Amino acid sequence: MLLFCALWTLMFYMFWLTLRPENSNSAPFLALLTGGAAAVVRFFVPAMVDAYGFGLSRFVSAFIDHTTLPVLFPLIAALLISRVRPESRITDFTGFILLAMMPVSLVYSVSRGVRHDVLRLVLTPLLWTALAAGFYPFIRLFSGRFVHKTAAIFGMAVFSLLPPLVWFDFFRQNYFEGAALLFAALAPTFALCVYRYRKKAGGGRVESASNN
Repeated sequence: MLLFCALWTLMFYMFWLTLRPENSNSAPFLALLTGGAAAVVRFFVPAMVDAYGFGLSRFVSAFIDHTTLPVLFPLIAALLISRVRPESRITDFTGFILLAMMPVSLVYSVSRGVRHDVLRLVLTPLLWTALAAGFYPFIRLFSGRFVHKTAAIFGMAVFSLLPPLVWFDFFRQNYFEGAALLFAALAPTFALCVYRYRKKAGGGRVESASNN
């Protein structure tokens, strides 16, 4: 009921936008629908891996339940939808992931807020953002040749291990190493934001010069 009350109006609004003749882009609605499905699973199955101690089970739990898998799910969904339904016009995969993570963030914040788990409430969404933006250069390689696709898959697999390592270090209270890995995980996000800002600013200058 919490999910329905919080998301129904927003999701129906996004669906309503897809019915307008001048706006046939269904990507935002599909993103929220994907995130809503993931949030329902998250609500009824809060943890798929039981972590014991500080060993491999804790790392796997971080990978599946807290950091990487929640982001991989909307990414895979977006890739499949873009192949099956090209008319959905899904091109901004980072935006799709971020929009899909909104319902998951709601469920996660409520469940962790009850436990007063302040560190994870701050760390986890940062790692989700790092993955969503960090996958961007690898996704672009999928449009290339087979060797580019292979490099993209390998790069995404390696990068997917970084957020659970960060989460694991902070859990072990190894804050120095965890902070260094967190900075490395967020570096692609900063670089992408700077790149897109400069690209947008450059486009604006070109348009202003043409108008003059």
